Amino acid sequence: MRFRLPIADPIVEWDLVLQVIWAALAAGVSVTIAVSFAILGATRAADARRDGDTLDTIIYSVLFVLGLAACAAAVVLGIVVMTSKD
Repeated sequence: MRFRLPIADPIVEWDLVLQVIWAALAAGVSVTIAVSFAILGATRAADARRDGDTLDTIIYSVLFVLGLAACAAAVVLGIVVMTSKD
């Protein structure tokens, strides 16, 4: 797909702009899902612990840790990508 804007066409590399838009959308959705899992795990683990359900507490705590780890991995990946020189 190629855009046609007579003024910007010689200057802008549209393929790279679309690549940035796609990557930003994918990263935003992925991090949002990871944070949602972390929040879900934390709240449900607290509820399960209060109710005395040990197995559910463990399962939801693992979900919380995995969501938190995914968020941390996204931050590290973002820093690595921004600091790498190609």
